Amino acid sequence: MAHVVIGLFGPARYMTDENTMYRGYDISILKDQFRSAIVLKNRIGRGNIEVPMLFNGAINTFEELPQHMNEAHYEIVKKLQKTLK
Repeated sequence: MAHVVIGLFGPARYMTDENTMYRGYDISILKDQFRSAIVLKNRIGRGNIEVPMLFNGAINTFEELPQHMNEAHYEIVKKLQKTLK
């Protein structure tokens, strides 16, 4: 029996050219590095929580993104993406 169940969602795989936004995040910039961690079930706390994450697959790390991203945040992500190539 699981006490906490967490799911990861990568919306970049489901975006179209017309629809590039997911919950206020521009997926055309974040690309496949955006993941949404969703607490599906939690017997010891709150459930049904969604946390936006920046995923770096090269070193397998996740970092929480701000709830509201502005242009400066996107510039930081673009610089990070250049170093990953």
